[in-house]
Amino acid sequence: MGTIAALTAVGVGSTQVFGEESVPIEIAKVEPEAEFVTFENTEMEDVDVSGYVVEFEYDNDGTDQRRTLPEGTVIGGGQSLIVATGAKEVPEADVKLDYDGDVLNNDDTDVVA
Repeated sequence: MGTIAALTAVGVGSTQVFGEESVPIEIAKVEPEAEFVTFENTEMEDVDVSGYVVEFEYDNDGTDQRRTLPEGTVIGGGQSLIVATGAKEVPEADVKLDYDGDVLNNDDTDVVA
């Protein structure tokens, strides 16, 4: 199982993803009001991200907002993957997680990993 350990603060541009091995995935966009994150594959080879963990409150010891991407989740070469928290309807989402309430802060800083 891998970990998507990229860091980005809401409102900041994309950052490099790092972890157990070199993975060509970047956080391309965080939409706090719409409750989704877009990951981008920067290479031409498909990347299987099944079992990778998205953490919506990275480095917050009091809050566990980690969710695992389901089996069969692949980001095609040069493509993106939209991961919705589940708190709002995101028709274009490739993966919808199981949150019932808002996860991403609209006004304060979030660190997504």
